[in-house]
Amino acid sequence: MNKITLGTTATKRVNERAKLLSNVLLRFISSSVFLKITFGLFLVQAILLAIFIKLNLPPDENYHLSYIKLFSDNFPSPFITNQGNYDSILEGTRNPFFLYHYVASFFYFAIKGWGQAYVLFRLMNVALGFGCLLIVKQIADTLKLNKFIRNLSVFMLCNTVMFVFISASITYDILFIFISLLSFNILLNLYKEINAKNLLLLLVLLLAGCLTKINFLPFAAIIVMILAVKYISKSRLIWKKFISTFNDTQVFNYLICLLISLLSALFISRYAYNIVRYKNYAPSCQQVRSIEECRTNPLFVRSEYIASNPLGAHRQTSRYP
Repeated sequence: MNKITLGTTATKRVNERAKLLSNVLLRFISSSVFLKITFGLFLVQAILLAIFIKLNLPPDENYHLSYIKLFSDNFPSPFITNQGNYDSILEGTRNPFFLYHYVASFFYFAIKGWGQAYVLFRLMNVALGFGCLLIVKQIADTLKLNKFIRNLSVFMLCNTVMFVFISASITYDILFIFISLLSFNILLNLYKEINAKNLLLLLVLLLAGCLTKINFLPFAAIIVMILAVKYISKSRLIWKKFISTFNDTQVFNYLICLLISLLSALFISRYAYNIVRYKNYAPSCQQVRSIEECRTNPLFVRSEYIASNPLGAHRQTSRYP
């Protein structure tokens, strides 16, 4: 009997201690200290990777850096007529997904004499990655999630190896993620209440996203459909809010209109022109360049080989034909 009593008492103590420990852990993860440690952990990992990993080790880094250099050679124009000897770029003159490279070319033009210029672009992506974490936190707050779920979500993202790696690499993927998260956050606010400034900012992000990466196109279409279904019956109210917004002569209004104008011009110059001339918003290499020029790119040669030898393509593993 005493053994049973002692066993029951010990079990209760263990359960109480486990419950106490879990409560302490829950409070710690829900705290602002844990969130700051998470942010710090991400920055330390990403900055060390950005500084110490070898150039071109991350996937497609040579392509992205070459595209930045190409725009720098044509600085400050976003229009390229001849991509020269940049063979790592399959087709760079009519590619609609160029915004990341074009913006980065402004920085490269200023520092291209510095041999470690690629480190700066990596650190710029680290800043974008950090911005993604802040937006995830903001989205969680907008959805009114409890602090435990919010902080744990940010922690899981910043400890996802691929997210940290692309944040420390030269790639447009992190800009795509940043624009997508920010667009979703603004969509949440617009779904609650229509706001002319947020609507204009969302338009800027949608245009920028469509000029960044092809994966953004379906996401942009979904956002437009959601807002259309939600507010199609309130078009007059939205128009009145637009008018009242522009009657207020703030610097923000002028800047946002300038951005929309510039991005719209770039969007039309790529998408509309490509569709009219090439019947494709993203024309293939051989539609724009000669087949001999396209074959200077190893990826094109490999794709051509696979297309002509589908059964023997699996044998081509170590090098291009």
